[in-house]
Amino acid sequence: MSWLAITAPFLVGLLVVFIPGLMVAAALKMRGIDAFGIAPALSVAMVAISAIVAPMMGVRWALWVPFAFAALIALLGFLIQRGVYALGGRRRHSDQPVAYSDSHGAVASRAADSSLSPLAESRWFSREQALYWVSFAIGAILLARNVTNSVGRPEWISQTYDANFHLNALRYVVDHGNGSSLFIASMTSGNETPDFYPAAWHDLGSLMFMATGVSIPVVTNALVVLIGAVIWPISLIFFARHTLNLNKFGILALGPLAAAFVAFPYLLLNFGVLYPNLLALSITPVGLAVVAQMFRLAMKTRMTVTQTIFLGLFIALGIAIAHPNAMMSLLVLLIPIFVTRGLLQLKAAVQGLTSWIMVILQIAGIAGILWLISYLWGIVRPPKESGGWEPSASQSQSFGEFITNGIMGWPSLWFVTILMACGIYALIRTRNRSLWLLGSFGVLCWFYMAARYLTWDEGRDWVVGVWYHDAYRIAAMLPMLMIPLGALGIDFLTRWVSSSTWLESAIASFRRRGSSSVAVGDTLRSSHTPTVASLVLAVLLTGVLIWGGQTAKPLEKYIHDTFWTYAPEADSALLTPDEYNVLDHIDDYVPEGDAVIVQPWTGAALTYAVSGREVNAYHTNFVDTPQTDMVDLHLKDWQSNSAVCPALESLDAKYVVDFGTQEILNADHSIRYAGLMGIKDTPGFKEVYKSGNVGLYEITACE
Repeated sequence: MSWLAITAPFLVGLLVVFIPGLMVAAALKMRGIDAFGIAPALSVAMVAISAIVAPMMGVRWALWVPFAFAALIALLGFLIQRGVYALGGRRRHSDQPVAYSDSHGAVASRAADSSLSPLAESRWFSREQALYWVSFAIGAILLARNVTNSVGRPEWISQTYDANFHLNALRYVVDHGNGSSLFIASMTSGNETPDFYPAAWHDLGSLMFMATGVSIPVVTNALVVLIGAVIWPISLIFFARHTLNLNKFGILALGPLAAAFVAFPYLLLNFGVLYPNLLALSITPVGLAVVAQMFRLAMKTRMTVTQTIFLGLFIALGIAIAHPNAMMSLLVLLIPIFVTRGLLQLKAAVQGLTSWIMVILQIAGIAGILWLISYLWGIVRPPKESGGWEPSASQSQSFGEFITNGIMGWPSLWFVTILMACGIYALIRTRNRSLWLLGSFGVLCWFYMAARYLTWDEGRDWVVGVWYHDAYRIAAMLPMLMIPLGALGIDFLTRWVSSSTWLESAIASFRRRGSSSVAVGDTLRSSHTPTVASLVLAVLLTGVLIWGGQTAKPLEKYIHDTFWTYAPEADSALLTPDEYNVLDHIDDYVPEGDAVIVQPWTGAALTYAVSGREVNAYHTNFVDTPQTDMVDLHLKDWQSNSAVCPALESLDAKYVVDFGTQEILNADHSIRYAGLMGIKDTPGFKEVYKSGNVGLYEITACE
């Protein structure tokens, strides 16, 4: 099957991840690349929140629901924006410093940071924005290439543990018309009340499935491409634009760097498979940037206070519903912002730029936020037994891995490491308002190292339990900061070259010789002037980054390895080619309304996702009912156990899939599913369709 098969669901997905968010952003007067950059994070929130609200109002989940919800939120945002504007007047006093006379008659600023820049004008298009769009396009093309090469073919399923749940959940949402995070876990909760489960990813996929009718595996991979090649790079660009002040070379570096890191998005396509984490982390940079704007700790002010508070609230909810551990990740990365702002407030009070009463109140508020993070740290986490990953490296090794981009023992990305080091140096040297980035960088370093080396006695559960004690989930966050720092490194290097004394001498020499060529130094200094030489140099630098990133051994190897976690083979962990064949033909033989008995550890649970026929187990981890327990243990004993047929009748089950004994994770549940072992050689089961040694059987025992 060609990758053109994802076209329809991909286009529907584009509409869903941009239009609702753009409606809300535009209502708050955001424009251009800023509106498009923040739109996916807002759209995820609109989708996830409306999916929870809809069933409470008796509304069935449908494509129009998040759009209608977004329209209401946009109207609310517009009214709030107008109200704040009316109260504040044209000065928009909440967004810029306001002069006042102190007790000595001098003019001071009410803002704690007197270096605050005026609010940057927001337009739908500008020359600077064009550079961001070019960078995004480069990143999107490279990422799309790498993601599709990693997955292999659009109909292939990830041969990993959680694939059963995620793919079945897409169809479950559509069949029940309910995408609420308070409902979706009912798929595996048996007769018990379902727990909260982050369903934003499943909500997006379900809308794409409903609108196109394309198969669940194809929809899943279309959504993977959408997240990896569109949402991730546009979110990174929003982050860089709203925290840093890059020259054109730094801006153009963002796209190639976004596609060069193994840790995201490729890692989460291989490991898990962690689709909800993939979505949540792809929009987390937006949340980080909005808070930096809110606390006025960015190199350039681009958002009003009203915009940051109103939009930030929904972005936080969207990230939390996409996956709670992404929200906790965001909160710990924000700690340096809160601390930095508190220190700046103290400095302002000492300098007499603001009143001590106001500073004390503000610092008390920041202390309250830090306490809240500590409190949430203890409760927003999975049970300890859900994780259990052991330490796997020494302290020095884990630090070396982090600092050289050799995550999880992979070969180091040295060219990125050098650029990142230059970016760190630039932040330290200039001491600008984005210096908190180094604090967040340090936070990431600590948690990654802790996940790699910290023992249980040293507090492993408390420190990294939020991430299931798993270093892979933390490693996936690292590009979020390393990519902007790498782009800042490019910015620093090009500025340094342009100001070098030796270059000035070279320029003078060229001019003395009557050369009409434009020197490199002139090109770099006029980084906002569109000259031919400037364009050529930008293309060359971007080309070098693309070549360096895309030919790096870690990336090539990981794409190759990921391919073989999807490709079906005779010994595949979840589905072999014969099992794929059987799944593709189940709806040809099993009437609608009839359920199929499956052993979920063999991959047979995907019968539901692929064929749409109900099954007794949607995932390996589910709560039994008396009926499913009876069938799993005693189906083949129907002649001697009179309770089997009533159990089958209550399940509406008239067919059974036999995928042999090969299980995911090399597990052995032959005793747990003893009733399903060897049914093809047992009377009462009629072969309907067979491929190799696996097949579909009709249950004739109870007729």
